[in-house]
Amino acid sequence: KSCTTTTTTNNNTNNDDQYETLKSLKTILKSHGATISPQVHKRVHYLICTSSAITNLTQRIRQAIKRNVDIVSVDWVRKCIEEGRREAS
Repeated sequence: KSCTTTTTTNNNTNNDDQYETLKSLKTILKSHGATISPQVHKRVHYLICTSSAITNLTQRIRQAIKRNVDIVSVDWVRKCIEEGRREAS
């Protein structure tokens, strides 16, 4: 089962970490079976975001809370990929 994911991340190009840029993150997620969505809707399972998005309660964060979508960090994504997991355990 692939998960549908919407992302809210920094486009920080000063960091060499492949998970930090939005384009790289999307590429990694797609290569592991994720479907990317620019909006939070009923088929979204996870919202990947930064701590600042949570602090500022962005529109996507508010939508995710309203729809009971799991809000996860880029670190969580990294750990899932390293452990070969495709869904929250």
